[in-house]
Amino acid sequence: MLRIPFTLNSKCLESGIDPEVKIIRKWNGKRASIKYLINNFYAHLKNEKLKEEEWKNSVHSNSSYTNSNNACYKWIELLLQTPLEDFRKNAVSLILVPYLITVKKFGIEQTLEQVKLWLNKCDNLRKLDFRIDYKVKSDINYVIRNKRKPLKFANLKTRSPKLYNLLKNKL
Repeated sequence: MLRIPFTLNSKCLESGIDPEVKIIRKWNGKRASIKYLINNFYAHLKNEKLKEEEWKNSVHSNSSYTNSNNACYKWIELLLQTPLEDFRKNAVSLILVPYLITVKKFGIEQTLEQVKLWLNKCDNLRKLDFRIDYKVKSDINYVIRNKRKPLKFANLKTRSPKLYNLLKNKL
C-alpha cells in the first residue's frame, strides 16, 4: 500500500497511535513485476467464464423458458416493433434485455444489437438522453449476474404504472 508521506492516517488517529505517515524506505527505482498480479487476474477471468457458462446452461435447460411459455411474452415482441417517446430506460432494463437474454436466449452482442435498433427507432420520436452502449451493456451484465427474468405485463402495472398505461394504449 502506498501512502503520501507526512499526511495523517485516520485509523491511527482513532486508535491513539502516531498518525503521521513517515518514509520507511526510499524507492530503489525498479518497477515491480506484473506477473504476480496476472495469475490472480487470470484465475478471476476463468471463474467469471465458468459462472457465465453455468448460468447459460441453467437458463437453456430450465423448462420455464421453453417455446410453449413464449405466448405470454407476445406483447414484448410487439413492443420491439413499437418505438416509445418515454420510459425507454425502464423498458430496456425491466423488459427487453431480460426477455432477449433469458427467453430468446440471445447472446450479448445479439441482444445489444437488437436493443440498439429499437432505441434508434425511439430516438427518431424523441432524442435519447443517455448513452445507448453503456446503458444496454450494464443492463445485460445485471441480467446475466442476477438471472433476471422479464417482467410480465400484469406485474408491470405495479412496477412501472406509467409505462404500463402507455403500453396498454399502444398495444
